[in-house]
Amino acid sequence: MKLVSHRGIGTNLSDNSLEAFDAAVRAGASVLEVDLRTTSNGEIVLVHNKRHPKIADEGLVIHETTFERLRDAARASGASLATFPAFHRAFGDHELILDIKWRSGPATLSALRAWASAEGALARLQERAFFLVWLPEHAALARALFPRARMVANRADSLRCVAAAAVRPVPFERHGFALVSVPSAVFRAPGLARRVAENLRDPRTELMNYLPGSAASVECSRRLGVDLVMTDHAELWPRISGMDSAAPPPAAASKGHRPSHDANPRQ
Repeated sequence: MKLVSHRGIGTNLSDNSLEAFDAAVRAGASVLEVDLRTTSNGEIVLVHNKRHPKIADEGLVIHETTFERLRDAARASGASLATFPAFHRAFGDHELILDIKWRSGPATLSALRAWASAEGALARLQERAFFLVWLPEHAALARALFPRARMVANRADSLRCVAAAAVRPVPFERHGFALVSVPSAVFRAPGLARRVAENLRDPRTELMNYLPGSAASVECSRRLGVDLVMTDHAELWPRISGMDSAAPPPAAASKGHRPSHDANPRQ
């Protein structure tokens, strides 16, 4: 069972910073989920919201602002602004979940394809990364630009898959997703979780317990052969990663629960 880091690790480290991902890897994460947006001049940056949370008072919208202006504003605020090329140099050997935020979705996908082609990394990126997009037209573009992309079911698609799998088998041919997120609430009902897992089981689809908050949920996932677990609860990380004898790094020790997404997860 693989541990997925959600934008890195720890409240003492900024989400989507290289330091947070480094801490996550040291704590046992083997899959890194990262949020991608594109600046107005085509630089892919690691930011969850449409504005950088540490420089939000500047009112700078990521896709409307040049990278240089955002970088300078971040530095002036003592904030971190990581780029995807820098992230990939550091962590490209890990499996990745690339959350392509919808406001700059086409620009981000196109910039990602241009970067991968220039770096000779196209095949590797498609082998090592899952692609998460939020609109059907963005999914079509992702498949056109990355023909071998492993697509992630977004929240709405995952809920449809899980609802259908609660009552009948849902083969890969029906949905086409390489990764389906199962809400952690499902694992509070082991019988339901077993039906969902069995009915979605396919060599081409991996299942992920999405943001569990209890050890019981993690253990249920393990018994059912769930492939991945993403959680913000640092105390559960050793159970998932198997690093039971290793304490999380100091940055993770004070990590509490944070909301999984803002009001609009697609933004």
